[in-house]
Amino acid sequence: MTGIAAAYTADEVSASGARSSSDSLKRAAALNYFPGRSGDVIIVPRENWILSTSATTHGTLYPYDQHVPVIFYGAGVKKGRFAVEASPADIAPTLAALVGIPFRTTDGRERKEAFAVAVSTR
Repeated sequence: MTGIAAAYTADEVSASGARSSSDSLKRAAALNYFPGRSGDVIIVPRENWILSTSATTHGTLYPYDQHVPVIFYGAGVKKGRFAVEASPADIAPTLAALVGIPFRTTDGRERKEAFAVAVSTR
Protein backbone atom coordinates (compact mmCIF):
# COMPACT_ATOMS: atom_id res chain seq x y z
CA MET A 1 0.00 0.00 0.00
CA THR A 2 1.14 3.54 -0.64
CA GLY A 3 2.67 5.12 2.44
CA ILE A 4 3.37 1.84 4.25
CA ALA A 5 6.99 0.82 4.80
CA ALA A 6 6.25 -2.43 6.65
CA ALA A 7 3.63 -4.32 8.59
CA TYR A 8 4.25 -6.87 11.33
CA THR A 9 2.02 -9.15 13.33
CA ALA A 10 2.08 -9.04 17.11
CA ASP A 11 3.69 -12.49 17.07
CA GLU A 12 6.53 -11.22 14.84
CA VAL A 13 7.42 -8.23 17.03
CA SER A 14 7.04 -10.09 20.34
CA ALA A 15 9.21 -13.01 19.20
CA SER A 16 12.59 -13.57 20.79
CA GLY A 17 15.22 -11.48 19.05
CA ALA A 18 12.83 -8.96 17.49
CA ARG A 19 14.04 -6.16 19.82
CA SER A 20 17.61 -6.67 18.59
CA SER A 21 16.77 -7.36 14.95
CA SER A 22 19.11 -5.98 12.29
CA ASP A 23 15.96 -4.81 10.47
CA SER A 24 15.55 -1.26 11.86
CA LEU A 25 11.82 -1.15 11.09
CA LYS A 26 11.13 -4.45 12.84
CA ARG A 27 13.34 -3.46 15.80
CA ALA A 28 11.48 -0.13 16.19
CA ALA A 29 8.10 -1.90 16.03
CA ALA A 30 9.26 -4.48 18.59
CA LEU A 31 10.58 -1.82 20.98
CA ASN A 32 7.23 -0.02 20.83
CA TYR A 33 5.10 -3.15 21.19
CA PHE A 34 3.21 -3.55 24.49
CA PRO A 35 1.30 -6.84 24.91
CA GLY A 36 -2.38 -6.26 25.63
CA ARG A 37 -2.32 -2.63 24.48
CA SER A 38 -0.73 -2.76 21.05
CA GLY A 39 -2.71 -4.01 18.10
CA ASP A 40 -2.57 -7.35 16.35
CA VAL A 41 -0.86 -5.72 13.37
CA ILE A 42 1.78 -3.00 13.65
CA ILE A 43 1.98 -0.71 10.62
CA VAL A 44 5.13 1.32 10.00
CA PRO A 45 4.61 4.35 7.74
CA ARG A 46 7.10 5.28 5.05
CA GLU A 47 9.36 8.23 5.76
CA ASN A 48 7.48 11.57 5.56
CA TRP A 49 4.07 9.88 5.71
CA ILE A 50 1.54 10.02 8.54
CA LEU A 51 -1.26 7.55 9.15
CA SER A 52 -3.78 10.03 10.48
CA THR A 53 -6.11 12.48 8.80
CA SER A 54 -6.67 14.54 11.94
CA ALA A 55 -3.23 15.16 13.48
CA THR A 56 0.48 14.72 13.26
CA THR A 57 2.56 12.57 15.57
CA HIS A 58 6.04 12.27 16.99
CA GLY A 59 5.93 8.52 17.07
CA THR A 60 7.76 7.21 14.03
CA LEU A 61 11.28 5.83 13.97
CA TYR A 62 12.53 8.57 11.65
CA PRO A 63 14.93 11.16 13.15
CA TYR A 64 12.92 14.20 11.93
CA ASP A 65 9.93 12.90 13.90
CA GLN A 66 11.83 12.18 17.10
CA HIS A 67 13.54 15.55 17.53
CA VAL A 68 11.11 17.88 19.27
CA PRO A 69 11.71 20.71 21.73
CA VAL A 70 11.42 19.96 25.44
CA ILE A 71 10.32 23.05 27.33
CA PHE A 72 10.02 23.56 31.08
CA TYR A 73 8.41 26.65 32.57
CA GLY A 74 7.42 27.68 36.06
CA ALA A 75 8.56 27.71 39.67
CA GLY A 76 11.92 26.05 40.19
CA VAL A 77 12.88 26.24 36.51
CA LYS A 78 15.91 28.31 35.50
CA LYS A 79 15.46 30.81 32.69
CA GLY A 80 17.51 30.02 29.62
CA ARG A 81 18.18 27.72 26.75
CA PHE A 82 20.29 24.62 27.24
CA ALA A 83 22.23 23.15 24.35
CA VAL A 84 22.19 19.58 25.59
CA GLU A 85 20.33 16.66 24.09
CA ALA A 86 16.96 16.08 25.69
CA SER A 87 14.14 13.67 25.05
CA PRO A 88 10.40 13.67 25.73
CA ALA A 89 11.27 10.76 28.06
CA ASP A 90 13.03 13.36 30.27
CA ILE A 91 9.78 15.21 31.04
CA ALA A 92 8.29 12.88 33.70
CA PRO A 93 11.51 12.39 35.72
CA THR A 94 12.23 16.14 35.62
CA LEU A 95 8.74 17.14 36.76
CA ALA A 96 8.84 14.49 39.50
CA ALA A 97 12.17 15.86 40.74
CA LEU A 98 10.84 19.42 40.73
CA VAL A 99 7.97 18.46 43.04
CA GLY A 100 10.05 16.08 45.15
CA ILE A 101 8.55 12.78 44.08
CA PRO A 102 10.92 9.80 43.62
CA PHE A 103 10.63 8.49 40.07
CA ARG A 104 12.30 5.43 38.60
CA THR A 105 12.55 5.02 34.86
CA THR A 106 14.63 3.17 32.32
CA ASP A 107 14.10 5.97 29.81
CA GLY A 108 14.84 9.62 30.30
CA ARG A 109 16.58 11.44 33.11
CA GLU A 110 16.15 14.51 35.29
CA ARG A 111 17.19 17.67 33.43
CA LYS A 112 18.94 19.18 36.49
CA GLU A 113 20.64 21.87 34.40
CA ALA A 114 17.21 23.53 34.12
CA PHE A 115 16.60 23.66 37.89
CA ALA A 116 16.78 27.11 39.50
CA VAL A 117 17.83 25.53 42.82
CA ALA A 118 19.25 22.17 43.84
CA VAL A 119 16.51 19.54 43.99
CA SER A 120 16.71 16.35 46.06
CA THR A 121 14.77 13.27 44.90
CA ARG A 122 15.51 11.07 47.92
